[in-house]
Amino acid sequence: MQSTLIAQYQESILDHLKEMTQPLFDNSGIRTFAYRKFFRDGRSFGISTNHEWNKWHNEHLLKLEGSIPIYENDIRETVINTQYSCFRIGEPDNRDVLCMKLHDFDIWNTLCVYKKNNDFIEGFYFAGTKENLNIINFFLNNVVDFDNYIFYLKNYFFNSINKDTIDQLLLPTILKESFSPLPNFLENGGILYKEGETILLTAREAECLHYFSQGYTIKEIAKTLNLSPRTIETFINKLKNKMGVYYKSDLIKVYFENINLKKFVSVAFEREASLLPFSEKTVYNKSISFSLSTRENECLYYLSQGYTLKEIAKTLNLSPRTIETFINKLKIKTRIYKKSELIDLYKNNYSQKLKIKYK
Repeated sequence: MQSTLIAQYQESILDHLKEMTQPLFDNSGIRTFAYRKFFRDGRSFGISTNHEWNKWHNEHLLKLEGSIPIYENDIRETVINTQYSCFRIGEPDNRDVLCMKLHDFDIWNTLCVYKKNNDFIEGFYFAGTKENLNIINFFLNNVVDFDNYIFYLKNYFFNSINKDTIDQLLLPTILKESFSPLPNFLENGGILYKEGETILLTAREAECLHYFSQGYTIKEIAKTLNLSPRTIETFINKLKNKMGVYYKSDLIKVYFENINLKKFVSVAFEREASLLPFSEKTVYNKSISFSLSTRENECLYYLSQGYTLKEIAKTLNLSPRTIETFINKLKIKTRIYKKSELIDLYKNNYSQKLKIKYK
């Protein structure tokens, strides 16, 4: 039985994992460490230093019908940005079974770090307890140390966990498409540029072009979109006609030329205060006010405009990791832990004409 095989393998490596993470526990408020490796087919393998959590998580994935939303979101962000970090803090959303259960297990106030490789994404989770709110400051003040520690764990422990070794232990966790998320500018259709001409795409044409450019075959695109291969061929031919090209390789070339245009917002890369709709220093969330720094203001604004972390970094002439830190500080200050909700916060404040002022 698969559950038995998974439990046996986890038990065989758990003591070694605890031995390697104990020094970290001794010198911080961290009480639980977990690791999960996500593969392109949507399956994953994970292990935690908390034995009871391993049992619950395995059982949950085995009976799950569909995917886990919080993993979906994190994987999509990682695919776009190569590396992604976030916190699990505050009160969990009661619609999120995984987070509610983590909270019940007292595995909370967690730093989540995701790193992208060619064929998989690794998640590293450092958790305190519900009561230890100060651990977030510890995380923020030791970013480099955690990165080094992850490098150490990868090289001396987790590199041995490859798909061939654990294939029969992998459980469905996320949708396969999460590894190839549609760019924002192609969602629900979009606009492409080719040699100065504007090309309008339908939603299906945009999806077909995207997946085709990611190396999917006609049959794989058909399965992903729940359509017939013949229908996909029809969309591909329509794309050729619209773009005036005859080879599939030319379609892919146009796609990546547009990707490199950075969603056609190069004009917005000018760092002028006039671009920012805020000029006061306070943002409001449910009548609670929060003070934001200049950089936090800028990050919130560009994030709400659909910029990726790399694009915000280029705009502000900072590193993606620094932008990531500012975003995490925004989440802590506003007690909002999802990017979509941060964007809603921006829109709500802007619509109410509340201005945020630089410090």
